Amino acid sequence: MEVRRSTKRIRWYWIVLGLGLVLLVLLGARWWVAERRAQAFATQARAMGERVHAKTRLAVDTEASSTTRPQSGANQTGAVNALSVTALRAQLPPRDQPLLKTAPLLHALANAGNYFAGCRLAVETLFCNEFRRGSTRKIEKLRDALERLPDGDPSRPTLIESVAEAEVEAAQQSSHCDGFDAKAFEKPWRLLLRASLQGHLASTDFFLIPYWIASDIDSPISAIDAMDALAAYRLYAPSLLAHAAERGWPTATRMLAYEHSGRGLFSNIPLLSQFSLAEHDPVRAYAFAHAHTQAERMRDVRARGMERALGEWASSMPEDDLSRARELSDSLLRSWGSEVLQQQTPTEGGSKLDRMSDVCLMSN
Repeated sequence: MEVRRSTKRIRWYWIVLGLGLVLLVLLGARWWVAERRAQAFATQARAMGERVHAKTRLAVDTEASSTTRPQSGANQTGAVNALSVTALRAQLPPRDQPLLKTAPLLHALANAGNYFAGCRLAVETLFCNEFRRGSTRKIEKLRDALERLPDGDPSRPTLIESVAEAEVEAAQQSSHCDGFDAKAFEKPWRLLLRASLQGHLASTDFFLIPYWIASDIDSPISAIDAMDALAAYRLYAPSLLAHAAERGWPTATRMLAYEHSGRGLFSNIPLLSQFSLAEHDPVRAYAFAHAHTQAERMRDVRARGMERALGEWASSMPEDDLSRARELSDSLLRSWGSEVLQQQTPTEGGSKLDRMSDVCLMSN
């Protein structure tokens, strides 16, 4: 009898082990497919970007040929960029319309290569998804806190005001998001990756912090589909991050500094620690952190936590490395220039959605 039980346990052991191996093979195959799909998508996105820029260059060449004064190479490049930005922005629908109404046009424009439209549709979709998840919980939490306070508590007026503000904000968000079905359009990560690969640094800003993954894991099937997003992120986030940081984009400079320091976005998450976006390099970590801090001071913005990190890193670096890091930092700041720093200062005030949309409208 005991031998039969032992044989049964061994049989179940091999069955479970076999099923586990089959699952690993299937996941490996699905990951391989996800990487191939991400590469194909990236190829299409870059080709689309080239077509859009080629049309703009043709328009500038046509305009230049109709004038008697030829343009220099630098002036012509500037004219291409200015015309491209102006033309693409002019195609966008008004921001005060509900997403249900503007999404079809934004989606069509994004598919035609308008990276401003792709960024805006992505962030407005993410905003509405987050609103549906969090707005009701926020109001309920505030109301519960208010009910627990005694009538004479001095903090009641402030909390009552917070409840009223949350209700007004929820009403505004509802008017923008009601009726919108995100499943009818491309997922935010695809819109952001396409725009990023076309060279739009504001889209890279949103792509690099992958809160968009949460919208892909609300069901078992979606969790499997999210492998496409993770594969694309692993393939393209490192180069996109480096490009944006070298251009002086604030989110990227801060993020790359932490990635080089070994304290990256996923460093404390066991299953995602393989998603390191940059090699460990203390000199470059300090250089980008120092340049980021100086740039934020020029914008009159506090460099969130970077000052403390700079002190910690400097105390553990040899003097020669620290000197090289500061030289690299100065070089980075000179390469960014004042125009870049001013361009990337977001608009103060307004709703969260307005601020996100303002970032999307920034040119490089």
